[in-house]
Parts: sequence; C-alpha cells; structure tokens
Amino acid sequence: PVKRRRRVGTFWALLALSLLLALPLLGYAGALLYVRWGFLNSTLVDSFSKVFNTSAQIGSVSTDWLNNLRIEKVAITGSDTKDAINLGKITVDWDTAPLLRDGRIRSVTVEQPSVTLRRDNSGEWNLKLSPTKKPKGGYRIEQILLREGDFALELPAAEGQDAATVRLQALSGTFSSPSPLSPESFSLYGVFDSLEDVTISGTSGPDAFIETNIVGTRVRLPRPIYWTSCLRERQHLRHSNVPLSFQDSKLRI
Repeated sequence: PVKRRRRVGTFWALLALSLLLALPLLGYAGALLYVRWGFLNSTLVDSFSKVFNTSAQIGSVSTDWLNNLRIEKVAITGSDTKDAINLGKITVDWDTAPLLRDGRIRSVTVEQPSVTLRRDNSGEWNLKLSPTKKPKGGYRIEQILLREGDFALELPAAEGQDAATVRLQALSGTFSSPSPLSPESFSLYGVFDSLEDVTISGTSGPDAFIETNIVGTRVRLPRPIYWTSCLRERQHLRHSNVPLSFQDSKLRI
C-alpha cells in the first residue's frame, strides 16, 4: 500500500509538472495561430475603423515565430471616401522578457506612410479621430521610426483665394521614449515641392509642453498659416485657436 501511494503521488506530481510545462506551449501555439490564421488581421481592421470612424483595410499580418509583427498595406479611407492614410509596412519588434514584464515594445518602424488631410468648404476634415481613453498598464513603444513618407494638406478655395495644397515628401523621422519619467524626443525631416527642406527636432514632457528646434529655409504656407525658420524676434502664430510662440527658432505650445 505504501509503494502504491508513492506511485500514485509520483503520477500526479508528473502530471502537474507536465501541465505546467504544456500551458506556456499551448499559449504560444494559440497566439501563433491567432496571427497566422488571420484573426489578428480582422481585429486590427476593426480597431482602425473605430479609431478613425471610417473603413480600413489591411493586406496581410505575419510574424517570425512571435519575435516580431509585420502589418502590410494598411489603407484608411477618409469621410470623403478618398484615401486618407496609406502605410506600406509596419514592423513591430520586441524582446519577450520586457514585453511580458513591463509592456515595453522595442521599436515600431513605419515604411512609406502617406497621409492626406483635406478640409471641405464647410470646414470639416476628412479624418476624425474617436476619443479614446488610455488604458492603465498599456504598452509603451520605446522608438518609432518613419521612412520614405509623404504628407499633404489640402485646403479648399475661399473668397478671393484659390485652393491650396502643402506637401512634404521624403519624410523620415524618429520618436523616442526611453522611460515614462524622462522627456520624449522627436525628429522629423521633409522636403517641400519647392525642394526646400525642413528639419524639426525637439522634446516633449514629462510636463505638458513641447519644445522644438526648426532648421530650414523660409517657407510660406497657405492662409492663415505661415512659418519662418531661424526666427530672431519673438513672434506669435495663432491657427485653429491653438496659441503658438516662436523664440530663437524654438516653438512652445
């Protein structure tokens, strides 16, 4: 009877150990199949549609054994049924331990992003973001990289003024957030249709402010916006009821 009880105890101990070892493997296999069978694709499409209040499409979602995530050919339609956002490819890279422990994502690389903002004659924009609450304990992206993008701002014709378009090409940039308590840094480079280039870099937070350094040649934007780099005298710019001030090429909001 004693030997039998020992055998039974050993059996249940081995069974419990097997289950403890199998659960992580089952979770890994389930997550891998969730990506490869297209369930994550549908989830992301629904998320994009809710955020932008419009339709969205994603070409494909893939992963290298859950070491990263690739989202290709993202297309978001504006309220005017024209293309508003197109992203060639998004690559999300992480280290497993920091991701599970702290929710840290090492980097997100966005290749060939194309964004077009259009305002109609009634003053409505083609993109409208839905208000979202930041979840507690969410993920934190340490670095965002933009490569080979373009941005366009299209304004309608108004009384005495023609329709106007401002376009930035060859956009590249970085956004870094090393820790929740340190300032976040950003840098953005682009070229206007006039072949004049501009570089904007700066920091934000941890308090509610943004400070930038702007380097480039003089650039005039359509009404009622204007901007000049390398400003020596304090100037104020007001657009859409957001007060901005320049001083020694630094911008504060």
